[in-house]
Amino acid sequence: MSIVSLLCIWLIGCEADTDLYGELTQFQEDETITEDFDTTPIPDNATGSEEEFVVDENSYFVSSEASGSNDGKSEATAWTWSEAVAKARPGMTIYVKAGKYTSGNFEFNQRGDSSEKLRFIGYKEVPGDIDAFKQTLLSNSVRDRRGTTRLANDEEFDYTKRPTALDMPFFEKAYLRNDMFFTIRGQFIEFHNFIIKGGDFGMFFNADSANNKVINCIIMEQGNLDIGSRDSSHPDRYQGFGIANRSSTNLEVRFCSFLNSEQHALEIKGANSGVYADNVVYSYNEVNGTDYFFLITSESGRPSSDLIVEYNRCHRLTSTTHGGHGFIVKNGAINNTIRNWKVINTNIEASFASSTNNTFEKGELNGSYYTDGDPLAYILTSNSATGNTFKDIIIDNVWGGLVFLDHGEDRSNAYAGRANDYINIIVKNAQYGVIFSESYAHLGPTTDNQFLNCTFYNTQFGIRAHRENSGNAFINCHFSASASLYTNHRGYVLNANTKFENCHFSGNLNRNSPLAFEENNIIDGNPMFSDPNSIIDGSFDVSGLELLPNSPLRGAGKDIGHLNSKASKDFNGKTRSSFNIGAF
Repeated sequence: MSIVSLLCIWLIGCEADTDLYGELTQFQEDETITEDFDTTPIPDNATGSEEEFVVDENSYFVSSEASGSNDGKSEATAWTWSEAVAKARPGMTIYVKAGKYTSGNFEFNQRGDSSEKLRFIGYKEVPGDIDAFKQTLLSNSVRDRRGTTRLANDEEFDYTKRPTALDMPFFEKAYLRNDMFFTIRGQFIEFHNFIIKGGDFGMFFNADSANNKVINCIIMEQGNLDIGSRDSSHPDRYQGFGIANRSSTNLEVRFCSFLNSEQHALEIKGANSGVYADNVVYSYNEVNGTDYFFLITSESGRPSSDLIVEYNRCHRLTSTTHGGHGFIVKNGAINNTIRNWKVINTNIEASFASSTNNTFEKGELNGSYYTDGDPLAYILTSNSATGNTFKDIIIDNVWGGLVFLDHGEDRSNAYAGRANDYINIIVKNAQYGVIFSESYAHLGPTTDNQFLNCTFYNTQFGIRAHRENSGNAFINCHFSASASLYTNHRGYVLNANTKFENCHFSGNLNRNSPLAFEENNIIDGNPMFSDPNSIIDGSFDVSGLELLPNSPLRGAGKDIGHLNSKASKDFNGKTRSSFNIGAF
């Protein structure tokens, strides 16, 4: 179906929009397979602290033009790549020159330690000319990557363009189902400045592996790129893994670019340690874009827990049929934090009842609903996800900001999100602020979620009710909607027990809007935002929604610190001495 056709359907009205979303979301379902590191902020404008790479008696060289029987001690007598893998030992630094390296399956079983690491370092012309740790990092308050993948001479890699063998060592092979390009079982092994293209698994780290690093690499196009996203019966449909962490200990993945790895770009299964920062996943294949961008889930019953995933970006082209899953905690992801992120045209998601106590915070979600007619960017809570927190997030240009859905995957708990908290969320330039959404075969209810100090600004509607819902509460929230507070669809209604407490309404809304529900202490008056004219589409500067000193919304909120301790600070991270209405 073309974008023009989709837009025509949307323009017909809400019920047509309902049918369209029911059609599209059937392709959002998942396959049914299913470091704690130092959290001290890195100083603003810091550079990395990685040690310098020097050529010494423990250095060896690899070239794509090398022949056999060389000693590897210089570029002129370089090893082949296969020789290097076979002869590599802890303590070696192996410099790999830019060029094309094809085919093969490579296993790394070496076991070093903190003083005897095995390092493979890609370079362009001379060793050390590619070093991502020398770049100046952005402020630690940025909602995006602080650092990026670098090419030689500190040039930033543009992830929307294709790399070549002139940039870095370029490893390429054809797709073969279940084929693993690089398999790592060893310890203290590092890969810097590689391009790994093709295969089914780009890099596979098993449970025996520990303390390994993947730094400044480009991982691209794993899987069969010719299988359509709707062809779920094809055996290659759910294949293609960029980096797969299967219970590896303390894996570090940093400054990497993942380019349309079909199924899972960065997969974290059964892990409770590691560093995952300053990476980007880019989905662009119109036939079948990336399914999971950053997946955190369990492995053989072992949960992924206590991880911090920060300063990363997800970017999907709207021309890709499949909306994908940006940052997702699913089926055994417990107590993880995903923070300081940017998402473009895809979602963030919590899924399954066993995904609990996770926090998504300090993010920006940029959709293309009003610009490209694409409805697939939102915060998604699905399949009984329970007890998760979403806070300090800006959502712009979307069909719905906060969406609740049930695909029927977690059959033991038939809910479309239950008892989750949404704190200091700003949804602007949206058709709906909140959607209790349709999925016709699976209509578990959305229950007992709390929306605390949220701002829904410049939306057409506040809430869309298209499934059973009960016990959801909006406290200290501001709604600015041009049409109505809520819409009901196909016999589903916004439950009368929905709570609006210490809320404020403007636009085409007034204090009478919530009278059919459990409303208490509705706040009147002009909200007196500091600069509402500065709140423009496509901009994530939301300081204009801060309140002027004499705003009636100041101090008019309910003290909700007992509901969630994370509500004690406002959107800017300032401790609340009293509670206002809205995110600030």
